[in-house]
Amino acid sequence: MRRIVAGTISGLMASSLFVAGHASATVRTAPTVHIDNIHPLDATIDFRRQLVTFEVTSDAPQVELTLATRPGQIASQTRNLRGHQDGQKWTFYTVFDKSTPSVTWDATATATSADGETKSESQVYYTSYASRITHFRIHPRVVHPDEKFYFSGHAEVLVNGRWKDARNVFIELHAASDSDYRTSARTDEHGNFSDDYVPGETSDRFYTEVQGRYFTVGGFYSQSPSSRKILVNVLPKEM
Repeated sequence: MRRIVAGTISGLMASSLFVAGHASATVRTAPTVHIDNIHPLDATIDFRRQLVTFEVTSDAPQVELTLATRPGQIASQTRNLRGHQDGQKWTFYTVFDKSTPSVTWDATATATSADGETKSESQVYYTSYASRITHFRIHPRVVHPDEKFYFSGHAEVLVNGRWKDARNVFIELHAASDSDYRTSARTDEHGNFSDDYVPGETSDRFYTEVQGRYFTVGGFYSQSPSSRKILVNVLPKEM
């Protein structure tokens, strides 16, 4: 009887060890990691130094964040960001200045658990050149109903702290009364643009903006501040 009991106990102990070993083998799970917020959501590169923060949540004891440019662009960079931990919240920082290239970045947060398991999450980030419009003109400024006027100007982008001609970019004409888009023009190789528009029967003030997008020189540019506003008077219809 004792032999049977001893054998049964030994069997139970072996089964327990097997279950415990099996459980310990399956306990290793990947940590959680999530990029909660990036501020600002994208950066316009100008003369200022701009601080960008990345907020990450993770249950892992170790989290790293890298910021790397995508291949095939005008510049190649990788930044390993510094940060600090507050419980499961991590905050990382980087600074962009006037020398920062205008490119697409991948922000990748990688969490490492105590037993060496890793998990990553990525988000896209953009840096874009500042832009502006100068020498905006309209003529004539007094027109008859359904008579067109001509508008022109010059567009520039800020690259490495220097204003350069914005070549082959789109310029939008807006009316100040409702801020709605009216028509567009495209700059030439020297950043100059000109076109015409028929305002209809109502007087209004018109202005232009650089439409933010990718341009052929390489890199992104942001939507510019509005140019000065110019009033176009439309004469009453003759009775």
